Amino acid sequence: PRVATCQHLKVLRGFCCNLLALEVQDFTPEVQEAVGRVQSVEQTQALITHARELGYRGINLDLIYGLPYQTEETFDACLDQVLALDPDRVAVYSFAFVPWMKAHMRTLPAEAFPSREVKFALLDVARERFLQAGYADIGMDHFAKPQDELSRAAGAGRLHRNFMGYCVRPASDLIGLGISAIGDVDGALVQNVKKLSEYKDAITRGALPVERGWERSPEDRLRGSVIQELMCNGGLDLERFRDRTGLDFHRTFAEELSALRPHVENGLVTIAQDRIQATETGRLFVRTLATCFDADRATPAGGATKVLRRGVWA
Repeated sequence: PRVATCQHLKVLRGFCCNLLALEVQDFTPEVQEAVGRVQSVEQTQALITHARELGYRGINLDLIYGLPYQTEETFDACLDQVLALDPDRVAVYSFAFVPWMKAHMRTLPAEAFPSREVKFALLDVARERFLQAGYADIGMDHFAKPQDELSRAAGAGRLHRNFMGYCVRPASDLIGLGISAIGDVDGALVQNVKKLSEYKDAITRGALPVERGWERSPEDRLRGSVIQELMCNGGLDLERFRDRTGLDFHRTFAEELSALRPHVENGLVTIAQDRIQATETGRLFVRTLATCFDADRATPAGGATKVLRRGVWA
C-alpha cells in the first residue's frame, strides 16, 4: 500500500487480474517504525476501496506475528483495524528471522522480539478473532469469508496450493512474472533474477530472466502430492492414493509413517489403514506433519535430477 497506486491497479485489472493481496504486517506505529514499513490504515483502505470499484474480488491482507514490539494487546488492536477493512481473506504469517539471508534484518532490535510463548499467543489471538468474526479457518494460518471461493473450495475438498498460497483449482503450469518470482513449469521450478536491472536487461534481450531452477524427479512429485493433500485438506485418502499411483502407501512410506507416529501420541494426527487425518489441533501444526514426508528437509539434494543456474541445466 505504500507504493501501489490506483493506476497500478487499473493497469493490472486491464490484464484480467482479479485477486489482490496487500501486505499490512501490523498497523501498530511502533512496530511499523521498527521494521521500516510505515503505512497508515487510510492508505490501505483507499487502495481496497479503489480495487473493489475496479472489480477486484478476493482481497487478501497479509499480517505477520512475531515482529518487534508486538504484544497481545497491540496485536488485538491491530486486528480491530483489519476487521474494519473487511477483507475477503487474511493470511497470518509467522515472522522468520533470517539475518544471514536478509541483511536488513540485522538492524532489527533483537531485544524487542516477543518470546516464543507470546508469539504463539499472538497467533491464538488472531485465530480467535477471525473465527469469531465468521471467517473460516482454511489452514496454514489462512482465513476466508464463508462465501469466498477459497472457503467453498476448502469445504468441497478442492483446495490446492502453489508458491503464492492457496488456490481453488490446480494448474499444470504456474508462470512467475517479475523479479524473484517463482514458476512451476512442466515439473521444473524456476526463479527469476532478484535485481530489476538484470530482469529488464534479460527481457530487452529476449531472454528468460531466470536465475536458478530445479527439475523434480518422479519421487519429488509423488512426495509433493502427499504434502499437498496434507496442507490443503488436512488428510490423505490412502485408497485413493493407491488407485491413483498403484502404490501401497504403508509400504512406500514406511519410514515416514514411523516419523509421523510420535505425532499420533501427541494428538496431532491419526493413522488408519485407509486414511491419515490431522486432528483439529494438528491442523495448526500441519507443516510439522508434512515435514515427515519431505526427503529434502535435511539436505537439499533429494531426488531432483537437474539444477538450473543462470539459464544452464547442470
